[in-house]
Amino acid sequence: MSISNLLAKLLKTRLRPGKSPRAPYKKTRHGLFFALCPEESVRQELAAVLALFPRQLSDDWTSPANLHMRLAMLGGAEAEWLNDLKAVAGAIQSPDFELSLDRITYWPQKQTLGLAPSVVPAALERLAADLAGRLDTAGFEMGKHPYRPYVTLARHATYPPTEIRLAQPILWKATSFALLKTRPEGLGVAHELVQSWPLLKTEEALE
Repeated sequence: MSISNLLAKLLKTRLRPGKSPRAPYKKTRHGLFFALCPEESVRQELAAVLALFPRQLSDDWTSPANLHMRLAMLGGAEAEWLNDLKAVAGAIQSPDFELSLDRITYWPQKQTLGLAPSVVPAALERLAADLAGRLDTAGFEMGKHPYRPYVTLARHATYPPTEIRLAQPILWKATSFALLKTRPEGLGVAHELVQSWPLLKTEEALE
């Protein structure tokens, strides 16, 4: 047996099946994630919803500048992975779509208060699934949790587990997605844009 074949066999036996060699570490304030970022007019509407809640419900409200809808959370990631992440995102060919954010939800287990759509656009589900599949193929361990689209309003929130519908839904036209980096800022965090990629205009996607 050649040296190269022997090394390959040893590596195969030492790596557990299904274990990614690029599993991001989760507990970090320097995380990377893919997300939809609202344009300024939508961000202002989201910030207005934030202002409806008493501050004492949480000690961890999302800053208006950080409002987003997560597509894939990577946790902490090595700097040398950035080129691979950009290659994954650059291969996405998904159409743009419109979101109607109309319900405020609360997850007691996570103590998370969020704003979500009652109807999830099929294009959003396909985008998230396509991104997750490509990341998995590229060796990134993403976990097996089902994708739930929502905008996080607060963490560590105390709120009754009842759902509230907005009288006037927030309409959000998603025309791009982005790779963002979280970095410490004061007592909180800030989100820094790494790169964004346009979604196909619907008529282009149908061609």
